[in-house]
Amino acid sequence: MKQKTVALVLAVIFILALPFTALASTSSKVMFLDNMKRLQAKQIQPTLDRPLSGEINASVAGEPLDTLGVKSAKANIKYELDMVGDKAFFQVAANVEGSAPQNISLKFYIIGDTMVIPVDSLKAMAAFDSMMAMPPANIQYVYTKLEGFSFAELQTILNQPNQQEAAMELLKTLFEALPDRCFTTNGTTAKMNLDKSSIIDFAKHFQDDKFVNKLVEQLAPFGPEEADKAQMAKDLKISNDVSLVTELKNLNIRKCIMEVGPSTSSLDWDFGYSDEKTSLDCKVTSKSNLQADNVSSTVNMDLGLKSPDAGGNLAVKLKADSTANKNASSGDMNIKVTGNMDSEKLDIVANLNIKQEFINAVSFVAPVLTEENSIDFETLEPEASEAEDKISINVNDYEYFIWFDNAPFIENGRIMVPAREFIEGLEGEVAWNPPATLVMSIVDQKIAMNAGDKNCTVNEQSREMDTAPMVKDGVTYVPVRFLAEQLGYTVSYDQDCMEISLTSKSTSN
Repeated sequence: MKQKTVALVLAVIFILALPFTALASTSSKVMFLDNMKRLQAKQIQPTLDRPLSGEINASVAGEPLDTLGVKSAKANIKYELDMVGDKAFFQVAANVEGSAPQNISLKFYIIGDTMVIPVDSLKAMAAFDSMMAMPPANIQYVYTKLEGFSFAELQTILNQPNQQEAAMELLKTLFEALPDRCFTTNGTTAKMNLDKSSIIDFAKHFQDDKFVNKLVEQLAPFGPEEADKAQMAKDLKISNDVSLVTELKNLNIRKCIMEVGPSTSSLDWDFGYSDEKTSLDCKVTSKSNLQADNVSSTVNMDLGLKSPDAGGNLAVKLKADSTANKNASSGDMNIKVTGNMDSEKLDIVANLNIKQEFINAVSFVAPVLTEENSIDFETLEPEASEAEDKISINVNDYEYFIWFDNAPFIENGRIMVPAREFIEGLEGEVAWNPPATLVMSIVDQKIAMNAGDKNCTVNEQSREMDTAPMVKDGVTYVPVRFLAEQLGYTVSYDQDCMEISLTSKSTSN
């Protein structure tokens, strides 16, 4: 319930920052909404009936990337989008610097509900995934269906007047549930000021069946046709048996102000939440200026999170700036994350730059798929499905994975893995002592065994396995559970995911 209440509060605060029109019961509310309406009218809303081209440059660096041998990663994405024509083109160039430098260049198309990847791009992806299957030589494109997706349908939905009206009615209902005392005026500027008591008064509406059922009906147009309204109402309603004051006592709204004038808007939020498991503090400031056909805005956020149970202590800083006019827009975002989470140090810096402009027509030619030049990714050769069925191993709760070139298999209820790949994946060594002894060494453990023999030695001590090692296609396979347990790991197997999990006993303790 605490999480639901906090999520509700944050959702309401976010909604109230959006431009919209609605009826209001006081002159202060009227001015606030009227100014919001003026700002919305001045803003350059990207019309979705014009093609556009854009470019995204992104970079990220810092821990935990460097623990993977990665110094930094950069990506450049260029795109052209025609929503009316229901098609888009993307070209991606990525670069990874570190102990194993990597470069990748690929392109793909989205045509209606289908993603199309040229074979050259598929080959570039396969360079980093040895299990990816390749099509026959005559195939030029590989495609896959994007269920329930279409740019044209999205454009139609966003432009439907009834959808816009439904959104206005929903926002009006939420807006009117706020106490009138939250709104004041100063000349031509209106201010909304929320505090804990106003949030409590607002939240009380979610104990009223009439209000909740009205919200459900207004939310219905935005959800799937088969949406369960009864379940939606149950999720929205807060039990009458719950004291809202008690539930909200951990929420501290130090400041939650939004001011709106005829051509400017600003917000200043400073709130926190704390209980026995979590402590959160968040400060957000933003300013927007709308002069003639130009729009500029800046957003700053400082977020602090402490979670003793998870060993977490995070600090997040975000700064974003954007400008727009009737022909183009651009924006920069910088994010810095420092601290610890689950005993892992974090020191990440990420930057994002986006530029886009409206164009008369897209320049790319979308490929025409035929039975002769294309193939569905789902039916791409038998080895594609076989790759999905390969057993993998995750070590110490996804600290890293071990993938096998020679596929593990199940023999008499026991999972058999290729000995050399498994031991070397755990950073051990494997030696072959003629005529038939395989010796595996990790730290202070030395295990020797022979194919076809259930007896083995662990640090010169005799042991008996319930399954003997075996040789298949020239590769020696060993029972993974026995071997992992002798090396100090607990073992579990997820049959649905075909994934073995190894956890070091020292880590689990």
